[in-house]
Amino acid sequence: MRIRELNVVRKKKYNVSIALLFPSTYQASLSSLALQILYFYLNQHEELFAERIVSDINDGTRSIETGKSLAKFDYVLVLSSYELDYPVAINMMQKAGISPMRENRDKPIVIWGGSSPTANPWTLHRFADAVLRGEAEAFLDSLIEHMLSATEKKQFLNSLSSVDEAWIPGIKEEGIIGRVSNLDDAFFPLRQIQSLDIEPFLGRAFILEPSRGCARGCRFCMESAVLGARRERSLGKLISYIDEGVEVNNVSKVAFYTLSFFDSPTGERLLEYLVEKNLEGSVPSVRADSLDEHKVELIKRIGQRVITIAPETPSDKLQVLINKMISWDTVMDVARWCRKNNLFIKLYYMYGLPNENEKDLELIVSQVRAVRDIMGSRESVRVSIVPFTPKPMTLLWREKMLSLKELRKRERFLKERLRVYARIESYPPKLSRMQYEINMLGKEAWKYILGLANISIDGMSEAREVISKGGLEEIG
Repeated sequence: MRIRELNVVRKKKYNVSIALLFPSTYQASLSSLALQILYFYLNQHEELFAERIVSDINDGTRSIETGKSLAKFDYVLVLSSYELDYPVAINMMQKAGISPMRENRDKPIVIWGGSSPTANPWTLHRFADAVLRGEAEAFLDSLIEHMLSATEKKQFLNSLSSVDEAWIPGIKEEGIIGRVSNLDDAFFPLRQIQSLDIEPFLGRAFILEPSRGCARGCRFCMESAVLGARRERSLGKLISYIDEGVEVNNVSKVAFYTLSFFDSPTGERLLEYLVEKNLEGSVPSVRADSLDEHKVELIKRIGQRVITIAPETPSDKLQVLINKMISWDTVMDVARWCRKNNLFIKLYYMYGLPNENEKDLELIVSQVRAVRDIMGSRESVRVSIVPFTPKPMTLLWREKMLSLKELRKRERFLKERLRVYARIESYPPKLSRMQYEINMLGKEAWKYILGLANISIDGMSEAREVISKGGLEEIG
């Protein structure tokens, strides 16, 4: 399949070939800032050529740029944001004729990175030649140095062990999580891959990261645990990026990528700048208690039609447990501002939290009903329900996850009651349990992951399709 793209890199002369394996769809890859950073940082080095391989182009085994087989690369860098990327990536390697087991593989050398491998590298003990933990900008220069100097796998891994962020099975099973201290000094890709044929999830836009990390301390959030303290780019730097980014990418929209957009005045100022420049924008899910009427008006003025917030639970006791206190009145205020500005509202809720009871679930229904009453119609309210999944590095990691049977029971309870008041999406409990089981198995997870990569019984073919598309399924 031939894809027309802007800013794609092609090279004829280079010394080291790198496959950036993205275990999801091409459309999803277009919205991955991590992929854009790796692609353009590596390719600015003359001796390196990094190409992309995604699950639904060229059978998931050959690169987008040249059609080169995954098996022919010197290195494979696997980007994994969550645990169910693992079986998809392994399936792609197997189809390309690459053994997923590290002890059976000399080339290519396979290195994993991303938030899930960072939080729990032990799950990849049998698959990964190495795991690089943390933010890529913290270790890319060291990685490149070792790639260019090594002549064979053993030499490379031994030399890579000197990198603080490297976790190498059987050689160095420890290491720090690399983080960038000053985002203004960090590399940022102004040129980004832009497809001329396929619309990204965020729309055709220049992706911009105003900040990284989070200071809120939600006890269930692995992303904030991995990223650590909140760091912010300066307003001047961000504005210069916007000016150049929209031009070199031939777009008129900026998609903001951050965990906590309005946690400083910079977020509001950026939206005001987009309005001033007559640019469109996309703001991710935001803390309800960081919004006010003016910010909602700004979001409308940049062309966004939906405000997304995540109350998680209206229950006081459960809010204390997860350390995310969003008051009932705050949610209702956001609904009023959305109604006033003719915007849709989307709300995320978790179920299956420790010590949750039926009354807590009824509170979710009551809150959604109250939001619907303010918004005026069911069609204006969208709700996503997600099972609580204990994640490594979080303060709730050691909590026991509910059984699949119980999760499905609570999911049905919510579906039946919520569908009257909102359009509902639900992340499949089976996929949540898979993530939990992979992490709980730790070093022994390889058998389970390999099974998921290969079997197509008991609904696994459908599960893999949901995995590759990103998860949420609409109910009605």
